[in-house]
Formats: sequence, C-alpha cells, structure tokens
Amino acid sequence: MASQKAAVREDTRVQDDREVRAQDARVSRDESETDFTDRVRRELEPELQVIRPLGRSPVAEVFLAREPALKRLVAVKVLAPGLARDDKAVRRFAREAQSAARIAHPNVISVYRVGHLDDGLPYLVMRYVKGRSLAALLKAEGPCDGKRACSVLGDIASAVAAGHRRQVVHRDIKPANVLVETATGHIFVVDFGIAAILATGDEEPDRITTVGHLIGDPQYMSPERLLGEPATERSDVYNLGLLGYELLAGRGPFEADSNRGWTEAHISAEPPRLSALRPGIDERLDALMARCLAKHPDHRPEAADVEETVRAVCTSTVSTVSSVPVSRSAAAPAPSASPPASEPSTSRPRAPRGLQSPAGHAYRFDVLGSLDLVAAEGGRVLSIVAQPKRVALLTYLATGTDTAFKRRDRIASIFWPELEDDRARHALRQAVYVLRGSLGSETIVSRGDDEVGLDGDVLWSDVSAFERALAQNRPDVAMELYRGTLLPGFYLTDAIDFEHWLDNERNRLDRLATEAAWELAAEREGEGDWAGAVHWARRALELAPFEESVLRRLLDLHLRAGDRAGALSAYETFARRLREELEAEPTAETLALVERVRGG
Repeated sequence: MASQKAAVREDTRVQDDREVRAQDARVSRDESETDFTDRVRRELEPELQVIRPLGRSPVAEVFLAREPALKRLVAVKVLAPGLARDDKAVRRFAREAQSAARIAHPNVISVYRVGHLDDGLPYLVMRYVKGRSLAALLKAEGPCDGKRACSVLGDIASAVAAGHRRQVVHRDIKPANVLVETATGHIFVVDFGIAAILATGDEEPDRITTVGHLIGDPQYMSPERLLGEPATERSDVYNLGLLGYELLAGRGPFEADSNRGWTEAHISAEPPRLSALRPGIDERLDALMARCLAKHPDHRPEAADVEETVRAVCTSTVSTVSSVPVSRSAAAPAPSASPPASEPSTSRPRAPRGLQSPAGHAYRFDVLGSLDLVAAEGGRVLSIVAQPKRVALLTYLATGTDTAFKRRDRIASIFWPELEDDRARHALRQAVYVLRGSLGSETIVSRGDDEVGLDGDVLWSDVSAFERALAQNRPDVAMELYRGTLLPGFYLTDAIDFEHWLDNERNRLDRLATEAAWELAAEREGEGDWAGAVHWARRALELAPFEESVLRRLLDLHLRAGDRAGALSAYETFARRLREELEAEPTAETLALVERVRGG
C-alpha cells in the first residue's frame, strides 16, 4: 500500500513537473512573442503604428497597424524571426511580395510595399480586410444557394485567372485561403505566399520550390502534385473544382481520415457528380466541375473558362439550383440565405442627360464621382465606356488643366507593363487609333513622336475643369464639379502602375477639394453666414473623414454658431467611424474640445 501511495505521489510529482515545464514554456513563448511585437512596433514607427497581432504561422507573423499618413488600417506580414537565417525562406518571402504585387485585381489582397527590419528581416504591408475565412463561413452556415455559390466561385476564379495571366500559380486554393469581408461580403483570395513563378529556361536554377517538395494541404491537392510533379495553372483549376463542391454540396467530392486516404482518393478515385450531391444543379455547372476534377491536367479548363461559365450560370434565368435542397448524402446543413456577394463594377454611369458640354465641345467626359462619356447630340459613347482600358487611358490623358501632353513611353509602360518596349508602344498606337475612331481624329493629338494628349476644345472633362477652376481661384465652381472621388469602384486588371497612379490622383484631388471646401467655409464665416460655413466644413470632413484637425475646426464653427447639439452629433459620428474603421480613439486635444462643448 505504501509503495502504491509512493508511486501515486511520484506520478503526481512527475505530472506537476510536466505542467510546470509546459507553463514555463508557454510563459517563455508569450514573452518572446511580446518582445517581438514590441520590436516590430518600435522599428516600424512612425510610418506605421502597430496596434496588435492578427495571427501567426510557422512562416510569418501578421500585425494590424495604422498608417497615419494615409489614415488607413493595414496588415503587416513579417517573416518569422526563427527563419531569419534561412536564405530559402527569405527568398520565398521576397517572392511572395513580388508575386502578390504583380496581381492587380479587386479579389486579391493588395500589397502596398515591402521593407526590412533593422536586422534584415523582411516584411510586407498589405491591405487590411476585416472579415472571416470562407471555411469559417461554410462551417457556420453550410453550403450556399446556387447564385451565391456561383458569385463566390466566379470571384475566386477571376482572381486565380489574373494570377495565371501574370504566370503566378497560387498552389493552395482552399476555403481557408479565401476571405469574406464582413461589411460587404466581398471575396478576397489570400496567401499567394506559396505561389511559384513559372520558371523557364535560364530561370530554372532560381526556382525556390523544387519538384517533389509538396507545399499545401493533401485534402486540397491535385493528383499530379501528390505524384510529385510541379504545380501548374491547371492544378489551381482542380482546386476550384473542389471549392465548387464545398460551396454547393457542403462537402468535397472525396472523404478520408488520413493524408494517405486523401492521396489515394485524389489520385485514383472517381468523384461523384455534383448533381448527385445537389440534385437540380445547372447542367453547365455540373459538367464544369467534372472537367475541373479531371485526373489529367490537360483535360481541365482554364481558370478564365471557369469564371466565364459560372458567371453565365449566375445570371441565368433558367437555373433552379437555388431552390433545390442539398442531398441528404451530403451530410450538410440546408443552403444558407446569404446575400449575393458584391461584384465590382468598372463604372457607375448615369443616364444620358443630353448636351451638357460647354458650347463648342463635341464630348463631355465625367469621371468625378461617376463615369460617363456623352457626345454633343446626347448619345453615350459605349465603345469607350464599356472598355476599362479605354476609359483608363482617356482618364489618364484628360487629367490636367490643359491638353496635358503625356510621354508615349510612360503611357506604354503604365498600361502594358507585361510587353517589351516596342510591343507596348505598338499597343499604345493601336489604342490611340481606336480612340480616334470613336471620338474623331481631332480629339487625340500628338506632339512629335514622343507625346500624346487631348484637345481640350473638343473633349470637355470634369476633372480638368475642376483643376482649371482652382487655378482661376474659383473654389465655388470647383466644388460644383467635384461630385466624388476619381473613377469610384474602377480597376484595371494587370496594370498595377495605373492602379498606383489612380490611387495617387484620388488622394491628390481629394486634398485639393478639401482645401477648396475650407476656403469656402472661411469665406462664409467672414460674411457671418454660419450655416454656410458649417456646410462647407462638413463637406471638408467628408473628404477627409479621419482628419481630426478638420473635425476640430468643424466643432469650433458649430460652437461659434451656437449649435452644441450639431457639434456633439458631428463628434459622435466621427468617433464611431474612427473606432470601426481604424480601431482608434480621438486624441486628447479633440476630447478636451468636446468637453468644452458639453460643459457649455
């Protein structure tokens, strides 16, 4: 008995020792993580203000940060400190940034820039999206209704196709790597970090991921990858097929309980037809998913074909899938009633308003707050408005207070970055030829062989008119023209330099409009028109929604106008927006002013 008690005491002591060691390890790990967070926070300031960790993996740690200069939240992804001496990991991380930055697409998380900590540890700054993974959404809500599933799958396929056009293979398309934005339901494909640039010829020795080394989850691997062959674009298409099953049937085509089971299923087993798991599925979708899951890569469609088909099914009036329940064999909840995903639009045109251009102009081109191109007789020029690259090129040429000649080589590099110089200049000549064909040869003018621009006497643009009004010290006219940001909701696939130019122009024009609004507020204040002053101050805050100095000037105007309720309302709206979108609180200076407002 004594020996048994001694044994129990010894077992207890051993267990206690294990728990103490485990607790010590957890404390040590927590302290290490805290130290690393503090280090990242210290080294990134003042350009970035680290708020808190967002997540970590064996490869990298991700932090939520605030970018004060642009008043936005960003995600900062830093290579895990344990990999600092791993040259291959550092190179792969650098490749991640290069790969993701090459893909300009509304369903891909944007990479803003890259950098290094003091010891050379690389990091990249990305767009921050508040949401949850598609995996979490499917687990919580079950499979989607047909239209929602097609919308989501179409967005993912579109992002993957954009990567393929840039020769970037994602390699790990699965629900966990798809993010659904909480506020909008918008879809983002994340983690192009294990993507590989398709290497050919002299680039082959620089390949980072070698044949036979698998990266990814066996549950979401194509047969050829499981056999040790390199990933290709068609490997991503196989994963799109797997996603289609999960979205519509609530489960994949195969079931297994081990890596070996998944491997055997993907390599040898024939998947059931999607229609067997989701009766009533559109025949086109059923056939497409079967093609996506073909064992041989050559028998699968391209990602762009997947997008085209699912978009057609999504808009089809004959599809009845949304009203058909999932087969009980799918062992999944009934379809959710999720709202359709928001789909990006290249424009927000208004209805034609007839002849709106000043006398003598053949065309009116609106790009501030909307997009429209109207001829003098009132007809919309659909051959331009319906083509994103033509809209983008015309906007680029129209920006400025006069004909604003632009250098051809610069235009070619912005709009056709994937082409060699001669081919890019040829593409520009073709584009100018098309614009002249639609708008008349006198609209697009050249200056020598090196520059091209617009004739402002033929085509009137609200953006150039806005800048002319400011140059003429007419802020009232300028603000009548400034109905919103430049080309809202517009994007141009595979032209990252244009996207950067557009972002910079939007910020520049917003700043000009903010200054004009304050100039008008000061004029009204000088005239004793407090209502007018408050109106323009509110307009300035709309254009600079996170600028506390603008808020404080507005509060001061409310106070001087005797409108304390209006001041408090403006503050509460601002503070709520600051908390929700930047996870920040107003500064002490602002809070002190608010206390003055409340105290009378």
